[in-house]
Amino acid sequence: MKKRMPAASDSAIEQKINELLGKMTPEEKAGQLHQTHKSCCSYEDMMAMVRKGRVGSILLWGMPTGRADDERENAVNEIQRIAVEESRLGTPILFGLDVIHGLRTVFPIPLGLAAGWSRDAALATASIAAAETASAGIRWTFTPMVDISRDPRWGRIAESFGEDPYLCSELAFAAVRGYQGEKLGAPDKIAACVKHFAGYGAAVGGRDHTNSNISERALRDIYLPSFRAAVKAGVATVMTAFNDIDGIPCTVSKYLLKDVLREEWGFDGFVVTDFQCIDYLRLQGIAADKAEAAEMAIKSGIDMDMVSGCFNDHLVQLVGKGAVPVEELDRAVRNVLRIKFRVGLFERPYADFNLAGKIILCENHKKVALEAAEKSLVLLRNENHLLPLSPDIKRIAVMGPLSESRSELLGCWNPAGRSEDVITVAEGVKSVVSPGTTVFTGGGGFEDTLLTTSSKADAVILVVGEHPLRSGEGRDITSLTLPAGQEELIRRVHNCGIPVILVVMAGRQLDLSWAAEHIPAIVYAWHPGTMGGQAIANVLFGKVNPSGKTPVTFPRTTGQIPLYYNCKRNIFGNPSNMQNYLEIARQGPLFPFGFGLSYTRFDYSNLSISPDTMTGNSGIVIAADITNAGEADGEEVVQLYVKDCIASVNRPVKELKGFDRVYLRRGETKTVKFKLNEVDLAFTRSDMSWGSEPGEFIIWVGPDSERGLQGSFVLK
Repeated sequence: MKKRMPAASDSAIEQKINELLGKMTPEEKAGQLHQTHKSCCSYEDMMAMVRKGRVGSILLWGMPTGRADDERENAVNEIQRIAVEESRLGTPILFGLDVIHGLRTVFPIPLGLAAGWSRDAALATASIAAAETASAGIRWTFTPMVDISRDPRWGRIAESFGEDPYLCSELAFAAVRGYQGEKLGAPDKIAACVKHFAGYGAAVGGRDHTNSNISERALRDIYLPSFRAAVKAGVATVMTAFNDIDGIPCTVSKYLLKDVLREEWGFDGFVVTDFQCIDYLRLQGIAADKAEAAEMAIKSGIDMDMVSGCFNDHLVQLVGKGAVPVEELDRAVRNVLRIKFRVGLFERPYADFNLAGKIILCENHKKVALEAAEKSLVLLRNENHLLPLSPDIKRIAVMGPLSESRSELLGCWNPAGRSEDVITVAEGVKSVVSPGTTVFTGGGGFEDTLLTTSSKADAVILVVGEHPLRSGEGRDITSLTLPAGQEELIRRVHNCGIPVILVVMAGRQLDLSWAAEHIPAIVYAWHPGTMGGQAIANVLFGKVNPSGKTPVTFPRTTGQIPLYYNCKRNIFGNPSNMQNYLEIARQGPLFPFGFGLSYTRFDYSNLSISPDTMTGNSGIVIAADITNAGEADGEEVVQLYVKDCIASVNRPVKELKGFDRVYLRRGETKTVKFKLNEVDLAFTRSDMSWGSEPGEFIIWVGPDSERGLQGSFVLK
C-alpha cells in the first residue's frame, strides 16, 4: 500500500497545521509531543507547563470522570481554558483515558464482548463509550487492544478479543468505527488508539512486560492483521508495545513504525508510546540515558511520549546540536496536530457537562449494555436440559462468592464505573422469578448454614470466579484453577444432591475440568459489566436464549498451554490433541474455540461451493442451510473455516475465514452464504512474499472449530 496522502477534504487542515507549526518555538514543538500525568508533577507545576505550551496531552487515568460536580472533573475544563486562553498559541490539550469497555456505562470486558461474535455489538458499545467520553471533555481513548492472546496466564488477555486473527480483525474494525465514525470530527466521537504494536500478546510464559519470540512470518500472518484492520478502519493513533521482537524494542522498531505502519499501510495519524516506554529503553539496555532514548525514539517514528518526559526534557537540545534533524521533530508535531484538528478539538475544546448529565448511563445505554452482556454469555454445559429454569420454580438458592457482588462485575480497566450502578446476579434472579418463588441468597465460604440453606432449594445458582484485580495489566497467574477454596465450595454444594447451575465470572478462560464432569449446567459470564447480573438472570430463566461462543480455547489443565485451534500441523497429527503428552492432555481442549450451546438445536445441511474452482479474483460462494430444529427461537453463530492442504510452508490445521449471526425462529431455515476471494487465502510464503498458492483447500461450515459440514475447492 502506498503512503496515504491527505485527502482533498484535509487540505484545509494541512494548511492550518503549517501555519501553527510555523509559529512554534522548539520548546513548544517538543511540548506537543509530551503527555503528562498527575504522577509526574504537582497540579501547579502541570498548569505552569500548560501555560508555557509545554504539554500536548494529559493522561487522566486515576481521575474520576462523568460528573460535573466533581472538582477534579471540572479541572478538565479549567486546564483546557488555561491552554486555550493563556498559552501563547492557544493550542488545546488532548485529554486521553483508557476507556476500554465503557465509561460510566460499563460493557463486558473485551474478551467477553468477543464471545458475542458480533460486529454490531462491538460498534454499538464503542459508539456509546465514545459519546459518554466526549461529553466529559476526553477526546482520545487507548483502545481497542487487538493483541492476539493465546496464553490465558497473561492478565491482559481480558483486554483482548482472543486468540484468532480473523475474529480480532473484524471486531477491531468495528470498534474503531464505533469510537471514531467513518470520519473523525463528530461531537460524539473520539480518537481511538489501537494497541500494542506489536506482538505484546505473545509474552513469554504469559508474563506481562516481557519479551516475545515471534518470527517475521508469524508476525505478519498472526499478529499484524488485526492492526492492519484497525488502520483500514481509519484509526487515529497507534500505541507501541513494551516488548521487543528479535531483540529490538517495539518503541524503536523502524521496521514496524516506518516500513510497515507508514509505508506499507499508509497510516497518517500519530504514534504514542505505552507508559514510560522511552525511558524503559534504558532498562532494556538499548539506551545509556534518557537523552539517547529520546533520540532513538523520535528517529524511529515515535510522535508522542507517554509520561516519561524524555522528549520534553531533551528534544530541544538534541535538535539544537544536530543529533536529531528538525524535520523529524516537525514530522511528529504535524502528526499530533493533524489528529487534534481532525477530532475537532480546536472547535470544541471543552467538556459539555450538561450533555454528560443527560447521556451518561441513560436508559438506552443500559439497554445496549444489557444486550451486549446477553450475547457474551456462553453456555458451556447443559446436561439433561437443566436450563432454562422455570420462573415458577418453588425455591432457588443464589450463592457463591460473586452472587451478590457489584464492582466485581465491572472487570478490569473501568475508569468510571460505579458499584451502585450494577445489578447483582441475586437481584437479577429476583426480578425474573414469579412472585411465589422463594429466593435464598448468600455469599461464599463453607459455612454450614449456607450449605444447609442451599440444600432446601430446588436448584442452586452458584456464582464463582475471579476478582477483576486478578486480571488486567500485570495480573498474571501461574495456574488456571479457580481462586483458592472455590472448587471445594463447588464440590460441597454438588454433594448436597440438588441441581447446580455454575456461573463463572473471569477475565480469562479457567480450568473447569472437574466442574465439566460433575456440574450439569455451566454458564461462562466473563466480567459482564453494569447490566451483567440482569443478563445472567435473563439467560438462566430463558428470557434470552444464549448464543455466545468461546473466543479462546479452554484447556483441561494449565500444562496444555499454549493451546489454540489454528495450530500448525506436525508429525503426530493435530497438535491440539496433544497425542505425545500425558493422558489428560491427549483429550484435546475442554471446550474448543467457537464453542457455545443453545436452548434449541441448529441443524446444518446442503453445503454448496460455487464454483468448485477459484480462478484469479473470481472468488467462490460457500452456502449452507441452517435449520432451527428445536423448540425455542434463537441465534446461531455460523462459522467458516479453511485449510490449505499443501503449501510452501507449514500452514495451520484450519483458519477462521468468516462468521455470521443468524436469528431463526423454531422450525425456520435460512441459507447462509460466505464469499471467499483469493486474497482471503493469502499468507507469507516461503520466499517471504505475501500471496496465495494454487492447490486444494478444505472448508468447514459449522457451529464451532471442531464440527461442521465439509467440502473442498481448488485454487488455480
